[in-house]
Amino acid sequence: MKAWMKQQGCEAGKDTLACMEHTGMYTRQLVHYLLAREVNVWLESALQIKGSIGMVRGKDDRVDAQRIARYASCTSRRRSASPSRA
Repeated sequence: MKAWMKQQGCEAGKDTLACMEHTGMYTRQLVHYLLAREVNVWLESALQIKGSIGMVRGKDDRVDAQRIARYASCTSRRRSASPSRA
C-alpha cells in the first residue's frame, strides 16, 4: 500500500478519507495500516452502497472502486450539507 501510494504521488494522513466495503477479516490489516497513519476510515455495508447506486451492470474491482468513491463523495457532501441536529 505504501509503495502504491508513493507511486501515485499521494500521502495518506489526517485529510484523507478511505471509504471501503466492510468485508470482515479481509479489511482488518488495511484498516489498521490506515488508522496508524491517522487516515479517516469509513467502512460501509456493501448492501448500503449497492442500494444507493441502484441496479448496475458490470462488476470488477476497478468498477467497484469507482462506485465506492462516488458513493463516498456524494454521501459525504449530503451529510455536510444537512442542517446539524442540536
